[in-house]
Amino acid sequence: MNIKKRLKAIGQDSIEEFVAYCDKHSQTHTAVFKKEEVALMVLLAGSPRHWNRPQEIEKSTIKVESFREEMGDLVNRYKFFNGQLEKAKTVKNLVEVAKARLHTAHGPLSMVAGPRSKGVKISEELNILAMQEYMEELYQSGENVFNDMVFEEHLQRLKDEGEIYNLLNDFYLPLFESGYIKKMFFMKDWRFSTGATLQQQALIRLGGIKRIYQTDTVQA
Repeated sequence: MNIKKRLKAIGQDSIEEFVAYCDKHSQTHTAVFKKEEVALMVLLAGSPRHWNRPQEIEKSTIKVESFREEMGDLVNRYKFFNGQLEKAKTVKNLVEVAKARLHTAHGPLSMVAGPRSKGVKISEELNILAMQEYMEELYQSGENVFNDMVFEEHLQRLKDEGEIYNLLNDFYLPLFESGYIKKMFFMKDWRFSTGATLQQQALIRLGGIKRIYQTDTVQA
């Protein structure tokens, strides 16, 4: 997921504000971390609904400290991936980056569909937070979830530049047809999302990808 959106979803406006918050709630001083390390900590931190608990802050910062010797490779891969997104000039470029990520992932993959910019929630941030928490639930149940939210900022950029005419056909359909995605989880409010509705219709036409709805029990 985009770092800025992740920070916003947990009530922080910047990496610096996040560092100050962690230092206030944790004995581990995150100010000694590089910016890339702090960004990685945001991604490792788990569900944002637990962030008001000091022990969760402590746990996440300790986790990053334990990775510090191996952090160089992780940070380089993180920076490389973000660099690929930044350099993308066409939606085809983004599809290539996404397929490369799918190819290097382990095991059968799943995705989540539901409201983002619109829906029954009062803001985009709440939609994003709800989706994050559902993804976290799926992770905990053993699902290997491909998080397409990290592409949102760049999909919007290309859309604004006139490079994307149909998000489903131009970006998502090639991913569905790649064979890597085996399941699609639909959130409870998915019918309020035009995008999720179109994705469901596409999956019905394609076949081969199991559709699971949030009202169903998520089993490990």
